[in-house]
Amino acid sequence: MPLSLRLMLLGMLSLSAAADQQTLDRANDALWNSLPNQPGKKPDISTLRSLFGEKAQVMGGRYRDGQPLFSQTSASDFIHSQDREKQYGFYECEVSRQAEVFDRFAAVVSIVESRTDPLQPEPDFTGINSIQWYRGENGWAIQSLYYHLEAPEQSLTSKPYARRPCLNRQ
Repeated sequence: MPLSLRLMLLGMLSLSAAADQQTLDRANDALWNSLPNQPGKKPDISTLRSLFGEKAQVMGGRYRDGQPLFSQTSASDFIHSQDREKQYGFYECEVSRQAEVFDRFAAVVSIVESRTDPLQPEPDFTGINSIQWYRGENGWAIQSLYYHLEAPEQSLTSKPYARRPCLNRQ
């Protein structure tokens, strides 16, 4: 194969990978933009439904009274639990994102600050999230999402990415 043809094919692959990354970034933004809600409103349930794969799982870790708690549910049950008007506002600000893409699989680790008022300077809590995506015929879909809320003795907000601008602002 001539060198010029090989270079052209390599360039096309690079453009394809860059476009794939942009599509994944948009899907990740959509996740963090669909979970928040204003007081008395629901999250964006139709977007949430469109982002998760049919058999996706949502798992989480947090602390209550100093004791670790782990939960696991189907994405459909998780979305169902979010499908209600909420008395208080809830706002997500993704301050850090690292993504690794391997063909049709992507692993994204993100740090998200959560607030009840989008203008309050300090988050109510901060969590780290591990999201596994698969690119099927209809684009990227979440297969699993694991979140872990920070513990007071292991604060995520002291890390260098804390207090950065939100990556997911529309």
